[in-house]
Amino acid sequence: METLNPVVSNDILYEIFSRVDGSTLATAACAGSAFRSISLDESIWERICNLQWPSTKDYRVKSIVRSLGGFQKFYSECFPLVATDEASVSDSFSTSRQDAENCLDNKMQNMIEEFSCSSLHDFTSIIDVIFRGKPVFSRVLHGIPGAAGFHGWFSTCPFRIDALASSEEEEDLTIGPGNISSEVLPEVFSMDKESEVLPEVFSMDKERKDGKLWKALLEGFRISWVLINKKTKQMVNLSSWRPLGGQRHWPTDDSFSLRFGSILPGLNSSSCKLAWCNLVLNCKLQSSPPDGVAVKTNLILSELSLQLEDMACRHLNGKESMKTLFKALTCHKSVDHCEVLKNDYRYIIAQSEMKEEKMKADGWIEIICLACGIMPFVSTLCYAFLNWNF
Repeated sequence: METLNPVVSNDILYEIFSRVDGSTLATAACAGSAFRSISLDESIWERICNLQWPSTKDYRVKSIVRSLGGFQKFYSECFPLVATDEASVSDSFSTSRQDAENCLDNKMQNMIEEFSCSSLHDFTSIIDVIFRGKPVFSRVLHGIPGAAGFHGWFSTCPFRIDALASSEEEEDLTIGPGNISSEVLPEVFSMDKESEVLPEVFSMDKERKDGKLWKALLEGFRISWVLINKKTKQMVNLSSWRPLGGQRHWPTDDSFSLRFGSILPGLNSSSCKLAWCNLVLNCKLQSSPPDGVAVKTNLILSELSLQLEDMACRHLNGKESMKTLFKALTCHKSVDHCEVLKNDYRYIIAQSEMKEEKMKADGWIEIICLACGIMPFVSTLCYAFLNWNF
């Protein structure tokens, strides 16, 4: 590759590198000194980050990225996804992995305890919602909402962050309309040929049969939720980029719910060796009033939230969640998104199976209690005793 240096000028190499993706650019940096010097150019990495995270085009987000070490570091930390191997998902850790995690826990224990008692204003979330390559919604959340009462209700109540909720903080940055025009989904809308100006009409009856809109949502939506600790300059992308599943027509016919997320290292308790970062995106169809010519239907984002769950589908409280997110900042990541998604699916399946087994066990207890004529409050004690033993 070095023989190309005298022939191809740096200007031409710069133009070539400015048109490739991040993985190709990182690979090219290993091909020679000339390639490496050009591949370190921050303007090239800024363009790549702008395509991957539309929010980084805003000057306020740019200042945040530069304070963390620049666009190259931002890409290298946030493009890889949180990776948990198959053995961990099936809860069969190897001895070497256990030793490594125990060592990490010992080193981080003091940091976590210090973090629990410190201010959470050092945390920032950069959130991007993209549909078919076009930005739909972006937001920057400074701090952790509700963390002012960390030692009170926040630490014991179920943890949840709502990205679409209105904020009174002036520092919070919101970009984008938060809706998708029907023009972006032309194939799922039928045209009325009798009108001179063809209105865009959506039929829910047809959607129940062919599911074109639901398929378009699963294939088109991408979400990134980057969590940043400004004090330590650590970053992690908590999303799976692609949807991992969802529910059609939930809770109404014109509503849809998509699920994203990642597997995070838990607190090493019996029920929380791994934690699921559950990102839920809800959207609904909304038709504009007729203007005499056409009725336009848009897809409106109604909810984007983050919650943490253990293997038993129990929502982690604020204190547990913040410790888990703190550990996630230093967990293993992988650029092999396909393999990461496979492990995410395995976790979801294992979690569903565990939930079904628990429901069956609870059902048998209820049947036995009813057959023996045991009072309801005694049945409740049986549930508590069973869960305590597990």
